Amino acid sequence: MVNRTDEELLPALAKGDEAAFTVVYRRRQGAIYRYALQMTGSAETASEVTQEVFLALMRQGSGLSAERGSVMSWLYAVARRQVLKLLAVERRYEAMGEDEVGPMVDPREEFESADLRAQLRALIPTLPPAYREVLALCVVEEMTYGEAARIAEVPEGTIRSRLHRAKAMLAERLAPAARRMA
Repeated sequence: MVNRTDEELLPALAKGDEAAFTVVYRRRQGAIYRYALQMTGSAETASEVTQEVFLALMRQGSGLSAERGSVMSWLYAVARRQVLKLLAVERRYEAMGEDEVGPMVDPREEFESADLRAQLRALIPTLPPAYREVLALCVVEEMTYGEAARIAEVPEGTIRSRLHRAKAMLAERLAPAARRMA
């Protein structure tokens, strides 16, 4: 079973085959977790989302078909819905007066870390969800614009412009630390 594609495993998944589920889980859970982590900024929430995605696969796997799309696209779509649902709940509990961009990273923390990757990991969760999503899909998961557009359910051009804007936001937020270090 390990040599079969996810789509070739669909009939076995539909029958509730535990071995087929295990193969897909082991193959795909890391990517789903990374996506959820980039979107939420929380390891605990990413684990919860990943668990919900694979519970959905167990419950709804019989409804999947290769003609309607790849298993991976379906998993990302479920993860996306879970993340957006959790972010909507989280947003209701945010403090009054906080702007849409979210909380800024404390500048002192930026100076403590000379590692650019660490700074970026800290800044990505401060972006609005649509921009975090495109970074997670296109940069972290290295998807094409078309793949990301199908998962995010937006036109490919929207993915391109969101990615451009997300990179600009990150550069803008990194600029003060870079000027001080120069």
